Amino acid sequence: MAPRSLKAMTRARAPVFGTFVVEFDTPGMGHILAAAGCDFVFHDMEHSGFGIESVKRSLRYYEAAGVRVIVRPPSKVYHHIATVLDAGAEGVCLPMVGSAAETEEIVACVKYPPVGARGIALQVAHDH
Repeated sequence: MAPRSLKAMTRARAPVFGTFVVEFDTPGMGHILAAAGCDFVFHDMEHSGFGIESVKRSLRYYEAAGVRVIVRPPSKVYHHIATVLDAGAEGVCLPMVGSAAETEEIVACVKYPPVGARGIALQVAHDH
C-alpha cells in the first residue's frame, strides 16, 4: 500500500508523526525514521549545510521508505522553491513570509499555469 500523501495526512483525524532533520543524513535515514513511526520529515536547508545535491539524495532515501518530505529551502525565491519541488519534495515551508502579497508570490512559484507561474520540468524526480 502506498503511503498517505501530505494532503491526506492533513485531513486525517488520526495522529501524524514527523521529525525535523537539520544536522545529518545517511542512506538509512528514511528507513530509520519509518521504523520509528515517522509519517513525514521536515528537511531544513535554511539552517543547515544541506545543498540541493544532498537534499536530492535524501529525498530518495525518504521516498524508498515511504516517508513524506517537506523541505524548507534556503530562501523564498523562485529558483530555490522550484528546485526542491523538482527534486521530489512533496511540500515546502518557506522562511520569513510576512504578508499576503508574499504568500501570493509563493503560490505562483509552486503552482503551474493557469493558477501559478511555475515552469514545467519533465522526467525529473517528481514525475514518478
